[in-house]
Amino acid sequence: MPEGERRLHQPANLIGKEAAAAILNRRSNDGALADPFGKIDPSNTAGTYQAVPPFDILFAPFWKNMQPFGITSASQFRVAPQPSLESKIYADGFEEVKRLGSKLSTERSAEQTAYAQFWYEFSEAGWNRVSRNAVISKKSDLFTSARLFALVDMALADAYTAGWDSKFHYNFWRPFTAIRNATIDGNPATSAGLSIHTQCAW
Repeated sequence: MPEGERRLHQPANLIGKEAAAAILNRRSNDGALADPFGKIDPSNTAGTYQAVPPFDILFAPFWKNMQPFGITSASQFRVAPQPSLESKIYADGFEEVKRLGSKLSTERSAEQTAYAQFWYEFSEAGWNRVSRNAVISKKSDLFTSARLFALVDMALADAYTAGWDSKFHYNFWRPFTAIRNATIDGNPATSAGLSIHTQCAW
């Protein structure tokens, strides 16, 4: 009996053990096991990432260096750099986020609010729920279901790695910080928002 066919007739638990051993061996030094919290270097420089109260830590800074599953490198899909703080495109984006992102915005539509709430949770929670619904609705067999979850979560891991690469490469401030520090961004078309203790935008 050919090796491939023989493996198909093995008890499922043996195949599972072989698969688990193979992936653990392959990923034994992938960089995923590190301190999940990193330090934020204080900065008052416009455009530089700053801590967002009440948090003063970085989550999983090591993820940017983790060995990818499917992409060739963490920087393969690095995003384009942000626009200059003094530019019109920066000011336009700034004002749009400030206008629609405020907690008490009167211009944000119900649909836009629903989008924001949908993407609020961690991606792995949402996409695994979508995957569960998909395998149930399609009545997928065990092999197809297991393969789907493996591919989805490998894609999610690579997305985190690529995302963290861009975040740490540019070290750009968040809208939360930018809106409250518009007085130092050098752009006359932006204006500071409210205190973090009143209308928190995010």
